Formats: sequence, C-alpha cells, structure tokens
Amino acid sequence: MQLIQFYEAEGIEFVGDLSFGKDVGRSGARWKAPGDLFADASDRTGFHSEKFGTSFSAARSLLDLKQSEIAERASLPPSTVSALETGTPWPSSSAILRDFYVNQGVEFLGWGDAGSGLFYGVGVRWSRTPAESAS
Repeated sequence: MQLIQFYEAEGIEFVGDLSFGKDVGRSGARWKAPGDLFADASDRTGFHSEKFGTSFSAARSLLDLKQSEIAERASLPPSTVSALETGTPWPSSSAILRDFYVNQGVEFLGWGDAGSGLFYGVGVRWSRTPAESAS
C-alpha cells in the first residue's frame, strides 16, 4: 500500500475495470488529468502534462520487456526505440512502434489540448483482459 500511496502522491492514477467476484481487468496507470476537458487552461495548473501523447516507456513497462526485446519484436533499431521513449518525433517509426504495442494489447490513454499543444492523462492500460488475450 505504501508504494501505491507514493505513486499517487507523485500524480499517478491507477486505472482498471472492476467486476464483482473477478480480478481487476484492463489495469494500467496514467498521469492524473483535469476532470473537465473543456475547463480553462488555468484550471490545469498542478497537473502533469506531456509534449507527446504516447508514452512508449510506459507501454514497454506494461509488457515487462527490455528496450532490446521491443526493438527486435517491432523490427526497429534499439536506438530508435530509445529515442522514441524520450520523445524524439519520428512519425514513421512512431507509428510502427505504436502499432506494435496496440497489437500486443496495450491501450494508450490521454488527451491533447490544441491550444497549448500539451497532453494530459498520458499513460497505458491493457486493452483487454488476459483471458480475452488468450482466446
């Protein structure tokens, strides 16, 4: 519980679907986001924002794989995977890596503010439960 409290204090929100009598499904984590998408930009102070709406490092963590393993499976050079995780904009490679993660069952979370060019609530979760993935 201490670890969860630590991350929540840092602005991380844990997400998932809960059905009575079952395990939590579609679990993941994201940065806490303002509740009102249409609120004035000044209401967004205190919330973590990102310059890019796709957290490749969070997706890799969800799969519990090393950068080299992702690079091999996605058919990308390891240096490209590393650069994309730090936010280097390479549109074609970014699309390849995003598609790879989506095909692995990762759902990317978050929304962008066109006025500021920033993204809020960026994170990942499983797009389906493990039982659905096995079928």
